[in-house]
Amino acid sequence: KLTVESVTPIPAAGNTVEIVIRNMGGQTANLTGFRLTGTQGGNTTGDSANTLYIATDRQCRANGTLESAQALYFTPKSDANPCGFPFPLGANGTVTLSDYNDAPKSSISWTDAAQGTQIHVTPDASSAVRVPGNSNVIEVLQSLGYYQTFLLALKSAGLDQPLTAASDPNYTGPTLPQQQYQFELPWWFAGASVGLAAPPPPPPPSPPASPPPEGIPAAGPYTILAPTDDAFDTLLTQLGTQTGDGQGPLPLDALLRLPQLRDILLYHIVPGRYTSGE
Repeated sequence: KLTVESVTPIPAAGNTVEIVIRNMGGQTANLTGFRLTGTQGGNTTGDSANTLYIATDRQCRANGTLESAQALYFTPKSDANPCGFPFPLGANGTVTLSDYNDAPKSSISWTDAAQGTQIHVTPDASSAVRVPGNSNVIEVLQSLGYYQTFLLALKSAGLDQPLTAASDPNYTGPTLPQQQYQFELPWWFAGASVGLAAPPPPPPPSPPASPPPEGIPAAGPYTILAPTDDAFDTLLTQLGTQTGDGQGPLPLDALLRLPQLRDILLYHIVPGRYTSGE
């Protein structure tokens, strides 16, 4: 299932307009022939100026497939970004994803969006919610509305307040570990071993003046692997079955009293800003 997951129509200073498509299905999706159409302020024309054909151009063929749970991030088209969308977005608008038969597969609409606001679709794609600009990660989870149990767990474990820390202004993005590859070329191509070494990692950041709880840096950004309320409902049902008392799901307060809850939650908190493709 392909979904227009979010749109940032009027970005905050230093950011850019963005549309995110995610594959919510369990199999690799083929986007050949799919297109994104954007409308602004009641303009509903479907001409090429308002349409991005996702994988038609040869240089954009890499966008033709999307693995399960992965996302494609689109920004405005330019000479440096030929696979971007050609249409403008503003305070009012709609973005629609259609398949090769012109059948709409997903759509997201908004009105009166403020600068920096992200329009985000709910997991069941039934509605859209607004995430205000300059929000910390706790405020983002609260705005989305379907992480209330996770928020209760963070508060119970004393992890909610540390996650409201402002982001480090010098943060430049994660540096992912790079594997060194060693392979043999065929004899007719010199028969030599070639190693491709990764560049050296950056120096570690200076320790904070006041250490935060173990596992959470003093400053953001943070990436949260947040289970939805539905996921917690499933967990409580399974835990209730394991207790064998036949009384239904495990009560939420029993989960919040687990001594290992804090350690479990820390596995869901990753320092740095990561996307699903990293």
